Amino acid sequence: MNIGLKDAPNLKGVNMKKKINNLVWDIEVKSATDIVFSDNGFLIRGCTYCGKQQIFLSDGLNEYTARRVIVHELTHAFLWSTQARMPEEYNEEELCEFMSCWGYQIIDMANEIVSKLYYPSNRRADNETD
Repeated sequence: MNIGLKDAPNLKGVNMKKKINNLVWDIEVKSATDIVFSDNGFLIRGCTYCGKQQIFLSDGLNEYTARRVIVHELTHAFLWSTQARMPEEYNEEELCEFMSCWGYQIIDMANEIVSKLYYPSNRRADNETD
């Protein structure tokens, strides 16, 4: 389905830093064939290492898919950075509270990242932290 979003540019090696609740997270685009993206033979599109404050994104994703993956991985990062606790069993009220506190920041940050990845004129130096 073509919804007018940009196709996948060559993003391998793009790095950026983002601050979440005063913690600096490294975000890096890696090749989809890197070992970090293999889970029992299945390729995955993103991976978050909370203890290292790292987010890896797979290259080769179109803009629509990348946005979804980035929101997913940022949600892991925000949960860890804010020390929010999600219960083992689904709890609608706690999920809604988390989204009311952090959801807009997750979406805003995802939009910034997508803009920098898919519209290169929006990129700054790799070592700058937003």
